[in-house]
Amino acid sequence: MSKVGAGVLLMHRGKLGLILRDNNPNIAWPNTWAMPGGGQEVGELLTKTAKRELREELSIRPKVNPLGMTERGNGIFFCNLSDQIWRKVRLREGQRFAFFWPFEINKLELGGEFRTMFGAYPDQVKQMIASGQVPCPCTLGLVPWEGR
Repeated sequence: MSKVGAGVLLMHRGKLGLILRDNNPNIAWPNTWAMPGGGQEVGELLTKTAKRELREELSIRPKVNPLGMTERGNGIFFCNLSDQIWRKVRLREGQRFAFFWPFEINKLELGGEFRTMFGAYPDQVKQMIASGQVPCPCTLGLVPWEGR
């Protein structure tokens, strides 16, 4: 059974923030654009996982809101960055971090849970990014949050 983790849909002014993962064949989804996030540590709640990963990968400590769970048990979180926190983003893991307009995402090589979500629900994901509003989890193929 694979390890579960957390991913964060990181929004700022109508764009979605994604990390270009390292081009290392020993990691999952190398050289693809993915949500910030990572694996859950033993005894850690997924909310803590999401916050820890944002701190480790991007040097920020924003408030994250649980959105839902994937069928595999991964927690998906939603975060609208304030301008103040956006200015503090500093990449610490991966090759690159960038914000994308909804129409730009089609051109990216996506990885991880975001690849699955965007592949199945592209219009709903684009609407979420453009509006900056937290959607109903079911519109993105997520099950209700279990608070793990």
